[in-house]
Amino acid sequence: MPFLKYYFHGGEKPTLVRFYKKRLTRLEPPYIIATLMSFFFLCVTLGFLGISKFHEVNGYTLFQSLTASLLYLHGTLLQELPHIIPVAWSLEIEFQFYILAPFLFHIYSKQKKITNRLLVGFFSMLLSMALSNRLLEYVNPDAIRFSLIRYIGLFILGCIVCDVFLKLKILEANAKKYFWDIVFIFSFVTVAVTDAFMRDYRRPIDIPLELLRFVAFSGVFFGCFLGKISSKIFSTHVLSLIGGMCYTIYLLHLPIQQVLVPKLVSVLLLSSYLKIFFLSAFIILPVTLSICFAFYYFIERPCMRSDWPKNLLYSVKRYKFFNS
Repeated sequence: MPFLKYYFHGGEKPTLVRFYKKRLTRLEPPYIIATLMSFFFLCVTLGFLGISKFHEVNGYTLFQSLTASLLYLHGTLLQELPHIIPVAWSLEIEFQFYILAPFLFHIYSKQKKITNRLLVGFFSMLLSMALSNRLLEYVNPDAIRFSLIRYIGLFILGCIVCDVFLKLKILEANAKKYFWDIVFIFSFVTVAVTDAFMRDYRRPIDIPLELLRFVAFSGVFFGCFLGKISSKIFSTHVLSLIGGMCYTIYLLHLPIQQVLVPKLVSVLLLSSYLKIFFLSAFIILPVTLSICFAFYYFIERPCMRSDWPKNLLYSVKRYKFFNS
């Protein structure tokens, strides 16, 4: 958004130093802390024999898995999901995008008319999907699965949606229409239904289906902002808070639930799907959200201020002064 504002809306010029500084200070501390917490918890719960078995099964140590994860190279080097925080495989893809983002934004900005930019974006998505499918025929599928090539279309879509968002000044739109509520519902259902067909990222993409999903993703976004009912629902305090701490939930939900669900199921001797569902909905979910809120409040939220390293250093110096 800062780049698009600068190129087309007279915004302040973003510098590369500032861009990368904001990414690092915002994303790195919560990720490193969550990864180290999960690593030490695994060491304690697995014990020495468990760690040895992990090495035998996977061919590398848990510490090597940790190192690769902290360097955002687990998928690239080991071609497996991270064992510390499995969902963080997508954060590694995001990290690859950040390296190329300023260069891609510069190319995108060469088209001054938004219609031309949309056409360039659309054909870029098609080209990226065709290239990904072609490479899957000649390259190890796991290597493609954990590379930006496989998902660049989604990031291009993000640029397009952001461009349209700024052009139409959606945040300033006062006229909320029920039409967009219908768009939101149909788009949400489309994303949910087609998700089952897109689970295996090692297989070639069905391009028409993927394009349908891209349209649906856009419909969810714009329907959420422009719908008369959906905009009110997603503006509620609870959903806004959950949305605000989605990065923390992303990092912690799986490590927490992988521990709690099997333990409680075994202790309570649950066997039916319905009982496990209610256990997850009314016990696991509130506990997960509570832990995530604490992490968000004390770790992630302070990191949203780009000057937090300076403030932290000042606090440390002040503490030393008063205790000297």
